[in-house]
Amino acid sequence: MPTPRRITVLTTALALLVAACSGDDPPESVAPPPPVSTTTTSPPSSSSTTPPEDSTPSSSTSTPTGGGGDCPAAEGSLPPAGATDVSEASTDVDGDGEADRVLAYRRGDGNRRVAVELAAGGSAAVDASESTIDGPSPLSVLGGADLGGDGQTVFVVTGGGASVVVVGLFQFVECAMSRVLLQSGQPAEFPVGGGVTHADGLACAGGALVQRSATSTDGERFDTTDTRFQVDGNTLVGQGAPVTDTLSGDEDALDAYSTIDCSTLERGL
Repeated sequence: MPTPRRITVLTTALALLVAACSGDDPPESVAPPPPVSTTTTSPPSSSSTTPPEDSTPSSSTSTPTGGGGDCPAAEGSLPPAGATDVSEASTDVDGDGEADRVLAYRRGDGNRRVAVELAAGGSAAVDASESTIDGPSPLSVLGGADLGGDGQTVFVVTGGGASVVVVGLFQFVECAMSRVLLQSGQPAEFPVGGGVTHADGLACAGGALVQRSATSTDGERFDTTDTRFQVDGNTLVGQGAPVTDTLSGDEDALDAYSTIDCSTLERGL
């Protein structure tokens, strides 16, 4: 199995704002109401309690992706009792500046899960079974990277294969975990590794995920293709035309086509 030449961790976040407004009363009806005791008794007391409540929601501005303690503990304790094949890393998935726990594990019922436990409180998880990454080897959490340039944190999980591993992308948005999808609707999963006549790799560059592939007919000259993607919502969208080149089989640059070169991922393959 390939070993990455450079591994590091990258994080970011997503923000939501909420505001409210109210209208005015007509000037002609302003004079009569003031003398009435109902306006001086009930409204003042209720309006005095209203401001504090209106100021409370402002805390939502600090919870861009549903963090800040607003998310429920959907998964209870993590990993759950009876879980096996536990893998763990840390990355800031909700953008509050605190490292959150991201885990992959197999529950007692055999299902594989990818979960997050926020530093601010709350947790979420999604099923990772029935996909390419659900291979014979345990899942391994690598860490996180911003692949959208919009504060959306995406983190990576790998499953073992024969001569390659498979990397799947997941994200945490509004208190929920979900898979990142390709435009075809299929899960965003990529092979990393290779052999004598082919190689597959990934890199993080400029807020984008770069899929790298190299193929050869003789093992001496390789045709390479670099394809850039960014996350748009929950979809991995291609960015521009693929870049192609030709490399000699003994060039150091070819090594990047069989590894993960994603700045600041916490763990390697």
